[in-house]
Amino acid sequence: MLVTFDSSDIKPNLNDIILVDPTRDYTRYTLKLDECNTKDYFFFSGQIIYVEGILKQHLDIHATKIIFGFPLVQYELTESLVKPYYSEVILYY
Repeated sequence: MLVTFDSSDIKPNLNDIILVDPTRDYTRYTLKLDECNTKDYFFFSGQIIYVEGILKQHLDIHATKIIFGFPLVQYELTESLVKPYYSEVILYY
């Protein structure tokens, strides 16, 4: 889910948090933090988070668990993987 805010204030409060799900036609959900400990959370617009909870009234998510950040995925590129995408340039004078 992507975090956004329903307010344009400089410092929005927790009640202004809206979650957007780009995999479901950008459906907007209201985040309810009744059962989560919010003292250690910091939300910013555009942030990607993982939320577990109960969906109530079709668009309210009552969060029981929020995970911030994901492990970095690293790829190792070797010459043998990249070489087929390049061809030798032949210059004619």
